[in-house]
Amino acid sequence: METFLEYILKSTLFLSLFILVYRSLLKKETFFKLNRFLLLSAIIISCLILPTNNIIHQTGISGIKQIYLNEVIINTGITSYSRFYQADFIQLIIDFYLFITAILFIRFIIQLLQIFNIFLKSNTSEKAANIIFTDKYPSFSFFNFIFINNKTSNDYEKIIEHEMIHVNQFHTFDIILTEIICIIHWFNPVILLYKKSFREIHEYLADEGVIKNGTDKKVYQFLLLSVAKETIDNKPINNFNSIIKKRIIMMSKQKSSVSNLVKYGLVLPLICMLWFFPSIKLEKLQASNKNLITKTQQEKPKIKEQKAKNEEVFTVVENPPEYIGGQAAMIEFLTQNIVYPKAER
Repeated sequence: METFLEYILKSTLFLSLFILVYRSLLKKETFFKLNRFLLLSAIIISCLILPTNNIIHQTGISGIKQIYLNEVIINTGITSYSRFYQADFIQLIIDFYLFITAILFIRFIIQLLQIFNIFLKSNTSEKAANIIFTDKYPSFSFFNFIFINNKTSNDYEKIIEHEMIHVNQFHTFDIILTEIICIIHWFNPVILLYKKSFREIHEYLADEGVIKNGTDKKVYQFLLLSVAKETIDNKPINNFNSIIKKRIIMMSKQKSSVSNLVKYGLVLPLICMLWFFPSIKLEKLQASNKNLITKTQQEKPKIKEQKAKNEEVFTVVENPPEYIGGQAAMIEFLTQNIVYPKAER
């Protein structure tokens, strides 16, 4: 349980720090492909951060002999429950976390099924070349499928061109990955900034691609305004009508200069620091383990060999050793101090 909590806390810390730095320094830059790469890298690295405890338990402390005793039950009615309460509380937190996560995951599956249902209800004769026409929803893309609203003006070719860039650059993969991360880190409101950042970058990349293909910038901006209507941004899709105001501003913005790449150099130390933090902690622990082993070996009592050539050897002692206070005192001491984990009980 502690290993799982440690992983969640470490990945949450990494994701939170990175997205705050990104939104503060990099989100207004026009290096869209680089921004997308950094966001994807942050999510992947957060998934690969290993709990230090998991490595420690596997390595162990070599050189120290471990002896496992059989279970002993002494007056089970008299025991201490403080550790049991603590374990139950941690388990309760994990159970609650898993319950909410399961609900959000089911909701995510339902959203995917709703998109699939749109495909099934569309006109069969219009399902050519992965382009599907629909009456109810605004234009959007999902993996290799492009959904176009039938009420769109005659410029729907530009919309298809826009959505094809989403398809060719595999933007749906980013959205699905972000949705999963948001489900895992549902308790952290900062994680929603990843979803927002990816949607912005995807639209900026698609708009940039359409303009590079020869479309007049002003004409394309008027097209965005003409199709502005109710959006469905809560679904895991690339929606043509999303964040139109920001897209128009970004298209009119001057391209970032190469000197602004210095900002990205400030982000790399943060990634490296958080990535290597578990290994640094482990190296320090292993070093302390070596010192403990050395100290233990140095403090071993040296037993002097005694020559017993002319001494009589006794096989039975007259007064055998016993616990201070007798057998009853020993039983009382064990009863008050031995605490078994709940699972072992």
